[in-house]
Amino acid sequence: MTTELKPRVKRFTATLRPKGQITIPAEAREQLGIREGDSISVELEGKELRLKKTPTLEEISAFLTAQIKPGTPPLMDAKKFYQEKPYRW
Repeated sequence: MTTELKPRVKRFTATLRPKGQITIPAEAREQLGIREGDSISVELEGKELRLKKTPTLEEISAFLTAQIKPGTPPLMDAKKFYQEKPYRW
């Protein structure tokens, strides 16, 4: 069941299963691009629970890359960094 609240806000109803699981409705999964195996962040604020798709490393990388202005030199060469400060156990 879907209820429209505001122009871009929809409310979905899900039933809590015995093990504390819910099924995210197909329409919501499609709009968020959530697939089986994806990581979901769960936020609790007061009496409100929010589910958000956790971005993948590729999505984070693409976002950060888009923030860099063309022609900006890198802060440090990764190879040089690891040669100067090798990881120690």
